[in-house]
Amino acid sequence: MGAQLALQYDSRIVPDSSKPRFMLELTGSAYPATWDVSSAYEAIEGVAVGYATLPLPNKPVIALRGGGKKLYGDFPYFDAAFLGGGSSFRTEHRQRFAGDASMFGSAELRVPLFRFPFIVPTDVGALGFTDAGRVYVDGESPGGWHTAAGGGFWVGAVKAATNVNVLFTNRSNRRVIVSLGFAY
Repeated sequence: MGAQLALQYDSRIVPDSSKPRFMLELTGSAYPATWDVSSAYEAIEGVAVGYATLPLPNKPVIALRGGGKKLYGDFPYFDAAFLGGGSSFRTEHRQRFAGDASMFGSAELRVPLFRFPFIVPTDVGALGFTDAGRVYVDGESPGGWHTAAGGGFWVGAVKAATNVNVLFTNRSNRRVIVSLGFAY
């Protein structure tokens, strides 16, 4: 049980894809000492995402994302500031790293290659990415920065956002990642 306030601004709904688009989200949460929570704790987190279509043939898109989370007080483990998974660090398993604070950033270049206008319009494209992230516990970050990079392709039906991605990464524990939709 707790209270949460979220503020969001999203310019991605603008139909003109030639202009940069972005999304900002800021969330604050407070949880009192009730049920199994022994003392009150608070959290603040934010994410910023930006997209720019480059004025080049095939109209490649640069997508950037950054965010973080900070917790105050004694929080239960399931509310920790996690790093890992598609929402923060795609080459690690979901919630791979945890602490009382986290920060992450990602850059992606999406290049549409061709479109098949058959019965169901199909897009094919290439993409390259780099991710970085870090978690903290009591102000220390014993694991330091975690980084990853890679590239791959997507095949999308109807529009590029409804796609299947196949990514090849430089991480030894997850060399190939298959996912639905873009990470952001």
